[in-house]
Amino acid sequence: SKDGTAGTSCNDYETTNGVPLHLANLNAKALMYCNSTYSYNNVCNSSSSWNMNTDDFQAITGDTLSTANNRTNGYYDRYSLISNGGYYWFATPYSSSSANAFYWNAARRYVGSITLNLPGGLRPVLRLRSSVVVVGGRGTYKDPYVIQ
Repeated sequence: SKDGTAGTSCNDYETTNGVPLHLANLNAKALMYCNSTYSYNNVCNSSSSWNMNTDDFQAITGDTLSTANNRTNGYYDRYSLISNGGYYWFATPYSSSSANAFYWNAARRYVGSITLNLPGGLRPVLRLRSSVVVVGGRGTYKDPYVIQ
């Protein structure tokens, strides 16, 4: 909706003011995935869990969201690590003066930017303690990582 609150439909565009509110709501929802037993410093807060942002994207792919947004189709095999099979919003707005936000287009496997009127999920990023190891899983929706 225009005020950035999450709803069940997205038939109206976000306003410039609504975008940061919507992204803040996504970050708050990402905290639900945090487990203090495994999280960095054993806490669940905005330093340990949020929706994927441009820094996370760059650490994984080597590109910024802005760079990826300007690439031509067909270049996106390098982004397979961030593809979870679904559409999701990044927690980084396109700009402070835009009603656009970056999103992952699952069908075409690219980063785009568009006004927030499409339904989309979030991709939580969790900061884990250095002693946590992956003991199983492939990191997909059907076969998530198993950590201990």
